[in-house]
Amino acid sequence: MHAVLTRPTAEARDGLIVDLAALHRQLERAEGKSASDPRRVSAWLSALHANVLTRSADYNAARRWWATARHAADASGDMDMRVWVRGAEATFGLYAPRSPRSVVTLASTTRRLAGHRISAGLMCAMSAEAQALAALGQSADAERVLDELAGSCGRVGDGQGYGWLDDSLWYVRSWVFSYTGRDQAAADARDRVIASSPSYQNVANARLHEAISMARQGGSSAALRQAAEVVSDTEPAYRSHMILRTAERVLDAVPADQPACRPGTPGADRRRPLAQR
Repeated sequence: MHAVLTRPTAEARDGLIVDLAALHRQLERAEGKSASDPRRVSAWLSALHANVLTRSADYNAARRWWATARHAADASGDMDMRVWVRGAEATFGLYAPRSPRSVVTLASTTRRLAGHRISAGLMCAMSAEAQALAALGQSADAERVLDELAGSCGRVGDGQGYGWLDDSLWYVRSWVFSYTGRDQAAADARDRVIASSPSYQNVANARLHEAISMARQGGSSAALRQAAEVVSDTEPAYRSHMILRTAERVLDAVPADQPACRPGTPGADRRRPLAQR
């Protein structure tokens, strides 16, 4: 997980492949109840691999590994892991070719599975739901779920943290408030992420959230400049698709009738993936 947060995506992926091969050999030798723990580990590593594949924009492979993670989690009998895998899939659905509405549906399904038990997986599902609702323009619903998420943080029991980071709540706040027009709250959240996040990707995306906010306020040219600067400042090996997809959200936030998007201007080819421009 540390490698995923701090190293280029390709490097993290190569290390995971070695671990997954070793785990597969262990599962082949395990029988009966002794297989439960390796399956739990398989669910975690498979979800992490799907995470990395999403960062690489390898969506077909990521989709298969999310399925592998779900099957392994279900076979392990660990409810927290079952919820975690599905909550993580909802979160990464925000960066995959899925509609925000489908992310809300997946998050809602995960929350029903979790019931009343607070876990990191449940918080992932709520964070995905809040962000998707904000992207859909359902500001009141997004902030309602965000408040519920904030109330759940700190109530996760020992050993249930998995990949939930200390800055995760601030990151979700940065995204949601950038879409809902809470400018000062969004700025405060961004500052917390930039100052303390261990993830280079979250830091870059928090800066892009600011550009989304600019675009939604009518500052199209400044928003596009900031998005271009964030991508340019990120070394090529570290330009994960999750950063590029967030940069594309800046383009999506620019109204089509804004001067910045007239033919011949930086935003005129907004339908082309940013990585190709």
